[in-house]
Amino acid sequence: MTKTIAVDVEGVLADSHEYARRLSEEELPEEEMKSWGFSNDEYMNTFLGALSDGWHNDWESIAPVTESNRMAMILLNEFFEVHIVTARTNADDEIKSWLSKHEIPYDEFHSTKTYKEDLGYDSYVDDNPHMVDSGVDLYLHDQSWNKHVRANKRVRNLLEAATHLIINEEEETQALN
Repeated sequence: MTKTIAVDVEGVLADSHEYARRLSEEELPEEEMKSWGFSNDEYMNTFLGALSDGWHNDWESIAPVTESNRMAMILLNEFFEVHIVTARTNADDEIKSWLSKHEIPYDEFHSTKTYKEDLGYDSYVDDNPHMVDSGVDLYLHDQSWNKHVRANKRVRNLLEAATHLIINEEEETQALN
């Protein structure tokens, strides 16, 4: 049975946080961008508004987190069923267009308000620090807002996560034979 891998969009594939930071540079102190959450509602609303504006009006300007993301997704798709799973629920068409523009292959796309860790994937590649202690197989994508969290599987980029996932899969297959 093929394992399913959930790959996050914002902070893993798309550098939408940097886009939003640049868009709201004068209104958001840099230290607000280095932690998960915001010190007040005004900063949170500024950031979320910039993200929403970016996805709805300027998605083509949102850069990939790394240029190796496409290659990582191609590799993952050779070994696993790969789903794009995002908590951004109001920009499905724009995110799918972004994925297409960057030639990011995937099997299914899901935007959800449900906690991702409750969706039952075999493994996750995500930047959300709150997923670390949730009991899922998480490859925590290293970002400034999750540096304070101790994670068993911290990766610098999606290609590193793909490499670990594929090696683990190969080792499990050999152990069964």
